[in-house]
Amino acid sequence: MRRRRRKRRRSRGRRKRKSIEGGGEVKVAIKDGTAETAGKMFHSAMVFLSQDLPGPACQVRDSQSAHYESDISEEVKALKGRVDALERQAQDDQQEAHTADSMRYMRLTGKLDGLENQVQALDSEAGESIIDLSGVSTENCNAVKALWKLLALLRQKNQLSGVSMENCKAVKALWKLLALLRQKNQEAQTECSTLKSELESVKQEAQNERSTLESELESLKQEAQNERSTLESELESLKQEAQNERSTLESELKSLKQEAQLKSSMKKNFQHLDAKLESLATETKNSFKELTEILKENSANIQKLQKQIDQTAAAAAAAAAAAVTPPPTGATASALSRPLKDVRQRTDFTVKVTADKRAPGIEDVQLLPGGRLLLADGANESVKLFDTQVSSL
Repeated sequence: MRRRRRKRRRSRGRRKRKSIEGGGEVKVAIKDGTAETAGKMFHSAMVFLSQDLPGPACQVRDSQSAHYESDISEEVKALKGRVDALERQAQDDQQEAHTADSMRYMRLTGKLDGLENQVQALDSEAGESIIDLSGVSTENCNAVKALWKLLALLRQKNQLSGVSMENCKAVKALWKLLALLRQKNQEAQTECSTLKSELESVKQEAQNERSTLESELESLKQEAQNERSTLESELESLKQEAQNERSTLESELKSLKQEAQLKSSMKKNFQHLDAKLESLATETKNSFKELTEILKENSANIQKLQKQIDQTAAAAAAAAAAAVTPPPTGATASALSRPLKDVRQRTDFTVKVTADKRAPGIEDVQLLPGGRLLLADGANESVKLFDTQVSSL
């Protein structure tokens, strides 16, 4: 999503450059040589030039480049913050995993200690319930019983004056006690065997549980190590991606700066071109004014010349009528056979305006031999205006 937003911003930042054309060519036709017609033609030529050339409407927005530069700087800062946050998150995850493993290890260790204490308690309980009667056999119990019966019989026959009833009862109690102890010893031995078997099973179960817990702990350690390696590789890839994106953004920023410099130089060139066109328009307008004045003066001179020619032609016709002349031959005949031409004939001229060369400055109008009126300038260039050739007499 961020790349798409950045692409949209870059697409908005691009602008189509207009091609700078060197100049235009305007064709103006002067029909009658008057100042009004020349002014209208000059106005149409200026309108055409203003439409053809880029002009001051093509402006450069330097604030746009500054805005894009600030956006790119903010994105670089955001990427740095994201990398730092990922590093902190990886450290927190690693610390949390280590803490969880430590707590689980402590719980497992406590469980093992509890099992060992339980085994020890069972062992001690079994030891306390066993009474050592290894010296008391069945024969001993029977001998005590026979002694008790003998004492009772002798007591009955009154042959034991020194043996009282209490002595007999004591012997009887001793026999019963031995029998009871014998019975208890058998039960204790049975229970001890049961407890020992249970203790062995508990020990085996504890050993199996310990092995299982140790294997689980080892697998957890390996899993934590793998997860740590994965997080480190992801962090390294994110750092590399951030570095690449930063390099890309820096290159884009550099290109935007170069584009801004290019736009600034284009702006200066356009301003210079506008000033040049303004100066050219002023000079052309002045030249047209001078040309209009010259055309008015030449028109008056041509009218005078026409009158003189008419007068000369009338005088020549009168002289020809009064005098007898031979028939015309050669050049005179061909000249008289040609009809008279109007001194004002319509023609076209071309004004070329370029970005590198200024328009010719009109300096003089000359009437050259052959009846051709030329417009001369300081660069020895001329523009044809009139053909004032008149038939020779």
